[in-house]
Amino acid sequence: MRTEETLKQWYNEVEEDIRECGIEIGRVSVFRLNGRLKRALGQCKVIMNGYEISLNRCMLLSKVPEQEVKNTIAHELLHTCPECMNHGKKWKAAAAVLMSRKPCYTISRTVDVSRLNCDAIDLGYRCVE
Repeated sequence: MRTEETLKQWYNEVEEDIRECGIEIGRVSVFRLNGRLKRALGQCKVIMNGYEISLNRCMLLSKVPEQEVKNTIAHELLHTCPECMNHGKKWKAAAAVLMSRKPCYTISRTVDVSRLNCDAIDLGYRCVE
């Protein structure tokens, strides 16, 4: 099992990668794990002093590949770009820039659950321990 500290370190690495690509992202005030997310791997929402990014607790499972966790973090961080709270043209354009300049990332609106190791997460994104 991973630690929350590991996820925070990966968050910082992803944020740096995005900034290196010249993509403007918003201020994330809260980055946390959320055990209540059942149908999503991550969530970004606007809060009073910036954005809150939550990751599904399943991301702590060591069976989920590191790069898939980073893809999810990047996906949510891109929602903090101006006019990118949905998966519209601007969000897709930011994702395309990131993937072209940092080919290790695969950013999409949805995820192929098989890339996350199906024995670790069921199709409803609930942790299977």
